[in-house]
Amino acid sequence: MFRFQEKRFCYSVQPAYNRSKMTRSRVSMKDVAAAAGVSLTTVSDALNDRGRLPEATRRRVRDVAEQLGFQPHRTARSLAKGRSGILMLSVSLPESTPGSAVDIEFFVQLMSAASGAALHRGWALVLAPATGSERSVPVDFDGAIVVDPRPHDALLRLADAEGKPVVTVGRDLENPDRLHVDNDHSAAVREALDLMAKAGAERPALLTSEADSSYVQDCIDGYNVWCTTRAMTPQVVTAAGGLTQGAGYEAARDFLTGPKRPDAVFTTLDSLALGVHLAAQSLGLDMPHDLQVATLSDSEAARQARPPVTAVDLNPVATGKEAVQLLIKAIEDAADTESFLVPTRMHVRGSTGTASPEAVSD
Repeated sequence: MFRFQEKRFCYSVQPAYNRSKMTRSRVSMKDVAAAAGVSLTTVSDALNDRGRLPEATRRRVRDVAEQLGFQPHRTARSLAKGRSGILMLSVSLPESTPGSAVDIEFFVQLMSAASGAALHRGWALVLAPATGSERSVPVDFDGAIVVDPRPHDALLRLADAEGKPVVTVGRDLENPDRLHVDNDHSAAVREALDLMAKAGAERPALLTSEADSSYVQDCIDGYNVWCTTRAMTPQVVTAAGGLTQGAGYEAARDFLTGPKRPDAVFTTLDSLALGVHLAAQSLGLDMPHDLQVATLSDSEAARQARPPVTAVDLNPVATGKEAVQLLIKAIEDAADTESFLVPTRMHVRGSTGTASPEAVSD
């Protein structure tokens, strides 16, 4: 949990009329009051948009504060507005997934970017438990980000019950109109399938995790549409055991030894693709000639596999930053608050046998 240290507004008192001296130290509210010829209370009311001040006085105080370079302490500003200065973030993982979000590179990059974006704007980002009840969040917060929300998510229930703004990464299937940051996963799947078909794939399969989050559902929808337009019979397999390499391995061993073995597989997460990769090698299948593999969500492990795995880069850094910016806008009641779609990029590598010159350097 982040711990705040309260500080007074006063930094170093210098004569308000001597600006050359004040530039060598931080300006206090007392300096602003002296320069504007008003009381400290008037300065506080003017800067925090409180009190019954004449508009001319309010504007003059703000102009003087800006000229002097006055910057109130961020914690004090939050308290003045009745806020905690805390944003809560949680990753809603399937119950079948062992470990935590820090085991998955996409979530690590997203959380790191979100934390940096929050601090840059003067907010603290706190990671909430991925599972549990509303009581698992014992601190006050001003808004929440929930990544890949699943039904009955505890942080969503708590935020809604307290009337706190929420932004989700991926759509909330129970409330599709909720503010969110997302990717066009359906289009990304179709692009990957086109790539593998161009390289000769005739029986591509889709390997997914549990279909209780929007990105998995979007992948299934995109895959089914692609198969329908080509009069192909879809083969959708759900991996048991959560978002793990082991789950991908076990599922792949089954369908790669079955009577209708696919010649290409797209997975909804890099860990599942790495499991397919291992299963193919254990069965003596050559990639990409016997089996092509591509995945949603790029990672260092996908890049280091041999052959390296073709992957859709979901840009988790941009996603984390956009989620924070959107949530702060919602908290501040900004007029231009609306959901945002982050563009994706395909990194073509050896697992599909169609690596481009750009992608080879990956």
